[in-house]
Amino acid sequence: MGLDMYLKVNSKAVCKDALRAMNETDKWKEHYLFAGTAMYWRKANAIHKWFVDNVQHGEDDCKMYEVSANKLVELRDACKEVIANSKLVDGHVLSSYKFVGDEMVPQYDDGKVIEDASTANRLLPTQDGFFFGTTEYNEWYLADLEYTANAIQMMLEHTVGDGWEVTHESDPGWQVRFYYRSSW
Repeated sequence: MGLDMYLKVNSKAVCKDALRAMNETDKWKEHYLFAGTAMYWRKANAIHKWFVDNVQHGEDDCKMYEVSANKLVELRDACKEVIANSKLVDGHVLSSYKFVGDEMVPQYDDGKVIEDASTANRLLPTQDGFFFGTTEYNEWYLADLEYTANAIQMMLEHTVGDGWEVTHESDPGWQVRFYYRSSW
């Protein structure tokens, strides 16, 4: 149970390119190609909030929404700016919760946190929600942004124009469309 997020695509060629950025196993590659999923996130609530605010017109309803090339470029650029302005330092990272009597107490492990999260909070703030994951600005938050920026960049390198024409020889002139969907 938790926040699952998908960027669906109508082109398997684009899926293959995005998967190279993910370095997934062959087992997962076959699953993603079959499902037409260009990107998948788990509990990346800041990315989900960005899609809700910038693509879904504030409606967090688990429906499928078309995503333009310009919007994906905006997301990639926001990720890159946050990454460039985030310095990781030693700190404590929320790892779990345990019950102490009737109270749920957070448990922390040593890890890395963003020293100054002002850029992250301004451009890609985290969002609390039912099984949405942590709202901390830490190494896991940055890993979600790096994955997002790299996968979008990989897709952009193999497409042209706002119509997402695939530049692969096998699909000349095919208009690619992307769709965002979440579930929890």
